[in-house]
Amino acid sequence: MPTSQLSRQERAFYQAEAFRWAARQPAMGEAFERNKNVVNVSQMCLAFALELYLKILIGLQFGNPPRTHSLVDLFGCLNQPTQDRVRLRFQAVPRRPEMVAMLSAAGAPSDFDGMLAVSDDAFVRARYAYEYVNTPQDKGWMGNGIMEAVGQVILEAHPIWGTRTPAPKKIS
Repeated sequence: MPTSQLSRQERAFYQAEAFRWAARQPAMGEAFERNKNVVNVSQMCLAFALELYLKILIGLQFGNPPRTHSLVDLFGCLNQPTQDRVRLRFQAVPRRPEMVAMLSAAGAPSDFDGMLAVSDDAFVRARYAYEYVNTPQDKGWMGNGIMEAVGQVILEAHPIWGTRTPAPKKIS
């Protein structure tokens, strides 16, 4: 189906999937070993994917989403039943025990609201990392589980989108 025939939300879904895919490329890991700033690029892609996912759900419910990068504000725009579904899916997202232990030892949040708050402005902070030299410990990216949960809620409402997601071409 030509892209022009897809709904705005479906086009946004495929764009979000592309950002998720880009953030998880093996080349990112190799580049990170050489340049620690690459982690900002990966986090920016993941944060933007979550932002798009939230805007898709808002768009499906209410029309145009607000123009903000704040993940907390965007999540707050969702109706209560959708927020509840996202939280439920988040609880089911598998977590590696060693990561949970490490985060707990560092005093990092492991609950939905805490992780969302830490990740609130991750897109902006990662995009403009050179301006945020002294990032507070309570800011960063902890939104992977939330991103997975929001993506699941979208695909539950529109399962066909998951079957039409174009397979990215291999980057050489």
